[in-house]
Amino acid sequence: MSDYGDSGSDGSPGIVDEDTFDWLLALDEDNDHEFSESLFTSYFKQAEEALEEMRDALENKNLQELSRLGKLLMDTSAFYGAIKVRNACERLYHYGRCNDGTSSITAEDALLRIPPLLETMREDYDQFGEAVFAFYWQND
Repeated sequence: MSDYGDSGSDGSPGIVDEDTFDWLLALDEDNDHEFSESLFTSYFKQAEEALEEMRDALENKNLQELSRLGKLLMDTSAFYGAIKVRNACERLYHYGRCNDGTSSITAEDALLRIPPLLETMREDYDQFGEAVFAFYWQND
C-alpha cells in the first residue's frame, strides 16, 4: 500500500491511512485477504448508498439529512482509513448544521457549499477505492 498513506507534496492528507489499512489486514488469517476484502466491499456498498442519499437530500435541500449522512459516512470512513473522504464528510456534517466548523453560516450558504464538496468527496472516494482494490488485485 506504499505511497497511499503519505501526505501530498502540499501537506494535504494521503488517500489511505496506512496504519488503519495494516490493522484491517491483520484481521486476515494466514495472508488470505478474504476477510478484509469483504470488509472493504461492505464499506463501498454502504458508501455508495450514502452518496446516493446525499444527492437526494441535496436535491430536497434537507440539511438535517445531509448532516446525518455526513456523520454516518465520516465514522465509517475513519474506521476504514479513507482520510480524504472522512475529512469531506466532516465538512458536510458541519454544513448540514449551518456551520463551517468554526462559525455559523446561513442555510443558503451551506447549500451553495455542498455541491462542490460532494463532487470532491466522490472523487476522493473513487481514489480510495482504486487504491484499496489495487492492493487486492496485486495480491490475488
